Amino acid sequence: PSQIVAPWETVHIGPFALPAVPAVDGFGYPQIGWVVAAGDARVVVSGDTLFHGSWWVTKMRLGPFGAAFLPVNGAIVNLPHRQPPSPLPAAMTPEQAAAAATILEAEIAVPVHYDTLHNDPIYVQVDDPAGAFAQAAGARARVLEPGQWIEVRDPAAVLEPVTGGTA
Repeated sequence: PSQIVAPWETVHIGPFALPAVPAVDGFGYPQIGWVVAAGDARVVVSGDTLFHGSWWVTKMRLGPFGAAFLPVNGAIVNLPHRQPPSPLPAAMTPEQAAAAATILEAEIAVPVHYDTLHNDPIYVQVDDPAGAFAQAAGARARVLEPGQWIEVRDPAAVLEPVTGGTA
């Protein structure tokens, strides 16, 4: 069954606590990302988002994180029903994703949302998004192949109940 979840609400599924965190897409629509927490591990999955000011609040409320999965394609979008097109990216660039990983205090930063939708001239990602992200994120970057796993541990993580309001 589907459920509407607002930012900062937490869904519990089995051993997992899943707080919804704010995000925004390149067309101005509010979105949510997810924190996934179980035991002593906590990761943040941002989906397809722009760089936004809620990274700091997310870290203050729920961080630091063992891993952050962040979009890196920096796509320029030229859709027929979105004219005139914007010259600005509709999702984070590799450098913006690296900055978000730093703000979130992610031990590991994994690039996502790249190389599958490149369709010039409608949807054009930056050149070598994973490589640019790895360079910008430095030692915390982990570029994974499909099916590859990482181990996430965060012994200091104790997920507190999430309440509404701002930090």
